Amino acid sequence: MARRRVPYVEQMHQSECGLCCLAMISAYYQKEVSLSRLRERADVGRDGTTLLQLKRIAESLGFGVKAYRIEHIDQLKQVSLPAILHWNQGHFVVLEKIDNNYARIVDPRFGRIKLSLKSFSEQFTGFLMTVDLTERLDVEKDQNVWLSSLVYVKSHKNLFVYVFLITLALQVIIVGMPLFMKHVIDEIMIPKNSSLSITVFISIISFLLAYMLITFARSRVLVRLHNALDYEMQTSFFSHLLKLPLPFFLLRSYGDMLFRMNSLATIRNQLSGTLITGILDGFMLFVLSGYMLFISPLLAMVVFLLVSINILLVIFTKRYVAEINQQQVVATTEVQAVQTEMLYGIMGVKISGTEQQVYSQWLNKFKHLLQVYRRKENLNSYITTTSNGLQFMSPLIVLSIGVLLVTGKYSSMTVGELVSFQAIATLLFTTSSNLMNTINSYILTTTILKRTHDVLESPIEQNEGKLQVKVRGDIRLSHVSFSYSKYSPKVINDISLHIKLGQKIAIIGQSGSGKSTLAHLMIGLFTPTSGEIYYDNHETSDLDMQYVRKQMGIVPQDISLLNRSIYDNIVLHQDGVTMDKVVRVAKAANIHDEIMAMPMKYQTVLAEMGRNISGGQRQRIALARALLNNPTVLVLDEATSALDHISEARVDEYLSSINCTRIVIAHRLSTVMNSDMIIVLENGKVCDVGNHSQLLHTSNYYQYYYKEMSS
Repeated sequence: MARRRVPYVEQMHQSECGLCCLAMISAYYQKEVSLSRLRERADVGRDGTTLLQLKRIAESLGFGVKAYRIEHIDQLKQVSLPAILHWNQGHFVVLEKIDNNYARIVDPRFGRIKLSLKSFSEQFTGFLMTVDLTERLDVEKDQNVWLSSLVYVKSHKNLFVYVFLITLALQVIIVGMPLFMKHVIDEIMIPKNSSLSITVFISIISFLLAYMLITFARSRVLVRLHNALDYEMQTSFFSHLLKLPLPFFLLRSYGDMLFRMNSLATIRNQLSGTLITGILDGFMLFVLSGYMLFISPLLAMVVFLLVSINILLVIFTKRYVAEINQQQVVATTEVQAVQTEMLYGIMGVKISGTEQQVYSQWLNKFKHLLQVYRRKENLNSYITTTSNGLQFMSPLIVLSIGVLLVTGKYSSMTVGELVSFQAIATLLFTTSSNLMNTINSYILTTTILKRTHDVLESPIEQNEGKLQVKVRGDIRLSHVSFSYSKYSPKVINDISLHIKLGQKIAIIGQSGSGKSTLAHLMIGLFTPTSGEIYYDNHETSDLDMQYVRKQMGIVPQDISLLNRSIYDNIVLHQDGVTMDKVVRVAKAANIHDEIMAMPMKYQTVLAEMGRNISGGQRQRIALARALLNNPTVLVLDEATSALDHISEARVDEYLSSINCTRIVIAHRLSTVMNSDMIIVLENGKVCDVGNHSQLLHTSNYYQYYYKEMSS
């Protein structure tokens, strides 16, 4: 089989590099397996895949697979390429080529990279997997990402038609000018027919006015189209984003998601302007070519030859342009991710005194972005210089040959035809150049579109048509297990519990035992891998969980506060909430007096994430928010860990007085002791259940926990 380049498939979140490598290998053999199908088959989740798991996934698809370890990179020269390599202890790449001087890999994150053997050996762990075709291979291509964007064209087809027709009229005027020039030169200037000079002047003014009017009309329609597309694209994207389940966001960085949202304007410009112009440019090429062939086939062939050189230049550089555009998108995303992490984590940076380290990390990413940008601009300068050189020389070449045709012994052209042909040829060069730029823009936009498509094709939480019931607070788990992917170990393993209405349940265990995951399962943020969860004897799979969660109060371990007033942070997007109600829940959370001591009281504006108040104040504001809707179920994940004992006792006293089921995750003994039931988790399993006095006699872990907390 002739050696081909491995098609690049970009990873859309941190843990799917192995799946992307499989998709690249299958595309290399021209047996494309869609990335979306691989996701459905594997569901890599938070933990990604090991080489053994990746081997099982490939075999389940029908590939012939061998996985093994080598001791020295020289052995790779005997391996059938392309192959999947384990890289940097936690990543997968495709090895495309290796020789005595360098190795070329295709990284799902960064694209195609050429490495020295020294750099290669430092990052290659020695484990690899070869993938071969078999007759059992079942292929399914990904849908073209542009097809999903055509729905916007269909929604606003009238505006698109208007823009198309107006742009076409503009092109007609532009093409009409050279034809008018031919008529003026041959019929008026050379015969010196001065009687038509007024007609010529009026015609020129008419051309100018028509051009200005049509240009103005096109601008107005484009503004309407831009606004319409912006509204539909932004609203559909943001609406879909909010409906996605929590695990989607856990696998993608904030910086990457912000980049995707900000990229919608680029897609809009491509659809509303560049796409239409590109179609018309292609149409105009045929029209102009036909006219030139009619005037002078010889000169037309010269022009076609020169234009073909320009087109071939773009064709040969297309893949390099695509690769460098991809690298720029990834590098830009990485810089934005570091900046976002710094802003969200500035408190940790200041506390640890790691400003210089953060700056160095950002600087390395930024330098890499500048290097990519420089390579892109260098490539563009080579292409532009060659293209502009052709455009500069082409009219001179056409003029030189045209002069011979006009003045030669066998004259076959008039002066007017030559001038007209010259103008048309220049227009053809410009149009072909614009068309090539459109193609390059299409390549860049395709890269961006894949990232937005990753959001729009991700399945949303299915709540439509499901039961909307009033939750009383009775929760039952039946043999519930959960893992982050089909191939990763179970984080929650076969848990069965019954939490009765109004009970206080405490969940304890070592860090990483699955406490927060169990809480997320109970409130429907995660879906069990197996087993069922019931609310008042209704399966959660039958319930509208968004409606259910509105009846709950949840204080997560990582509290999110907005850069708004304390009132807004307690109300959290709800309309019509009275100040009396806000004051009531603030008093219940034991934060009212401290708020009233602030100069702006409830209108005091918090910094993002509540960085300008204490941890205890953040927790109590979050608790007030959770109590606002009189919840029947209250989930507290380390919700009072930053409170002093007096504040915690007051909060607990209030919570005990309301008829609500409480699920408490805590390490403090005082928070746990008065619980109706204490659940001890170990490695995702329930190892002990009982109240405080029972567990002191039956649970070794709880006895140890009690001694540690008491001391």
